[in-house]
Amino acid sequence: MRGHDLSAPVPAGHREAASIGSLLADHRFWLLALGVSCINGTIALYRVWLPLALQDKSGLAFSESEVLSRILPVYYLINDAGCLAAGAATVWLHSRAGQSVLNARRWVFTVCALLIVPSALLPALARAEMSGAARLVLLMTAAGTLGVFPCY
Repeated sequence: MRGHDLSAPVPAGHREAASIGSLLADHRFWLLALGVSCINGTIALYRVWLPLALQDKSGLAFSESEVLSRILPVYYLINDAGCLAAGAATVWLHSRAGQSVLNARRWVFTVCALLIVPSALLPALARAEMSGAARLVLLMTAAGTLGVFPCY
């Protein structure tokens, strides 16, 4: 069995190629890549388009000063609070509730993801003149979108 001696040193270039190949063949890598893309895509979408969407005449139609001075600061504070709360909840579930770290992260990730689901209703809520409900859903989305960050 020449060339298959596992105790023989492997040149560095071959080790890197083997490790990249094994990484690309691992289904966990692709699940992580998909999850990270969805998480970062959602956060980027809201960060870039939220100010314009809140001022849309066919939607909530807030004024620019209202969006910039009142709504966005609260959105970003809740965004940060969701991230910190997710980390704290994970630590609490592990240390006080006896969950493994992995299960604690799974629970928190699931709750945060469920907070984001109602955001699909935002266009309908905006058109139906339900700005109170739309604001609540927007704040839930703020907490959830950054809340998933500490978990992955």
